[in-house]
Amino acid sequence: VIRNEAGIVALGSRMAYLARNVAAGLQAAVQPELVDAANELGVTCFLAVLDHAECITLLSAEPTAATAAVVQRPGSRHSLTVGAPGLAIQSSLTEAEWHGLAPGIHPRPELALVAEFGYATSHDEVISGVSSVAVPLRIEGRNSGLFQSFGLIHPRLRTMLLLREFLYHRGKVIRLRTANPVTPAQLADHPDDEEATSFLRLR
Repeated sequence: VIRNEAGIVALGSRMAYLARNVAAGLQAAVQPELVDAANELGVTCFLAVLDHAECITLLSAEPTAATAAVVQRPGSRHSLTVGAPGLAIQSSLTEAEWHGLAPGIHPRPELALVAEFGYATSHDEVISGVSSVAVPLRIEGRNSGLFQSFGLIHPRLRTMLLLREFLYHRGKVIRLRTANPVTPAQLADHPDDEEATSFLRLR
């Protein structure tokens, strides 16, 4: 942190370095997929994660061939109650988890559609005039607190603990939950290959 002339404390440039080390394994796995998706679809793609009662952008990729694109900077955050990312994350929470994060606030009625179709949409909610589509992906489990803490100090310290972390998680089951599966009947409604591909991308 830094302190300005008025004595007000604010985040300093060092925070940008620390932010690169947050969920480094997840970032490394997701970044190439985001770049491919952004270039193929011609839109900005980003990964948002849950942070208390907010959605925070962890990674972002803009299409390289686009003349203009929406920029979603890592570290951008907004309430869990708005936007397609917020709806997608809400849909993956249990009732107890939701009430713990947002006591007294009722879940949005659109969650029924998110559960049915496997994705959430929004328009003009977080950024004026911008539409977004989000797919929920819930991964149960996390790295140990020691591993994460060392990673914030320096990436090499985290690397030194990598073998220990593998041994720590040996034999554990990691559960991953995403959108509902596509049934043969749903695919039958899209007999054209191009139409079926578009449908699957939206799923």
